[in-house]
Amino acid sequence: MLLNILPNTFSFDESLYIKKLHNELLSKAKKNTTKRCLICDREVKSYCKSHSVPHFCLRNISQGKNLNYINSIILQPTMKKDQGAGEAGVFYTICNDCDSKEFLHYENPEVYTEKIDVHILNEIAKKIYLQEIEKRRYQKNYYELMMKNYFELYVINNLDTLHKAEIEDYEAFSKEYVNLTDNKTKFNILFYKKLDYVVPFAFQDDVCLVSDFNGDLINNVYRDSKLQQSMFVCIFPLKESTILLMFCNEKHNKYRKFKKQFNKLNLENQLKTFLFIMMAYSDNFFFSHSISNTLLSDEYVKEISAYTTISQVVGEEKDLEKYKTEAIKEAMMQFNLSKAFKLENYMSIEYKM
Repeated sequence: MLLNILPNTFSFDESLYIKKLHNELLSKAKKNTTKRCLICDREVKSYCKSHSVPHFCLRNISQGKNLNYINSIILQPTMKKDQGAGEAGVFYTICNDCDSKEFLHYENPEVYTEKIDVHILNEIAKKIYLQEIEKRRYQKNYYELMMKNYFELYVINNLDTLHKAEIEDYEAFSKEYVNLTDNKTKFNILFYKKLDYVVPFAFQDDVCLVSDFNGDLINNVYRDSKLQQSMFVCIFPLKESTILLMFCNEKHNKYRKFKKQFNKLNLENQLKTFLFIMMAYSDNFFFSHSISNTLLSDEYVKEISAYTTISQVVGEEKDLEKYKTEAIKEAMMQFNLSKAFKLENYMSIEYKM
């Protein structure tokens, strides 16, 4: 999310104004970025259209209709309510040659069997980091423009703090990507399973878990980003089955306890945990119109999906440490993974495609 804007705060005309201004600033932010492929570093006239989730997964659940996504649930006025499979999760950051060479295996549905190849993990991580780098490049420019062109209808606190955070994240993801390309990264598979039916969700992202099933701390997201450890989570619907995958950098030892806890759960609660992590930590998930009426009327889903919006740092600088201490305590309760068990299991066979 770029902004946390509650739609019921504004009139219809004000919402249109915000959306127009947001799109103008975003367009300027993208124009300010030189068109160079992030893989080969060659300057290009136009980027390849990359998908943040494999396109075949999106096609499998779209059934020729538009897909629902995060904004189908939270309804921010700066975003569309649904997206076609061709535009869902699209980002532009690499050339056509690199896209066809670098992701040849992972974007082939035939490679997903009962085992997962290390090269597939590497390609998934690369694609996620490329998207994160691209997002931070644009958002860094976006906040710079925001500081020069304040929205007239509301005030956003500490834009400079958000701008600094984007720069730090950009540098961190760039470093991780370089390690991947140098084959310095080894992975630990936390969970891998192939369901014999097709779930109505497609998802791929890196997430930084705050707390585990007991509410104990995993990552303090209010501290130095260099100390935080993320993991990769994927839900890939195939033609007749579904791949569920969680993995992380082998050096990321903060997920050892989570792995033990997760693998002790029954399948129903494991599926609910995938749902919770996807909705609470990411905006990069898509779901079929086949479950839209049921899911979009689920108040608990709306509550969890709102966790992804930006929480502003408020207060004087001298109170910042106190704020961070209180904020992480609240976050540990909010993101307690046991809250997943209260979810309706929309990934069960009952809701299959």
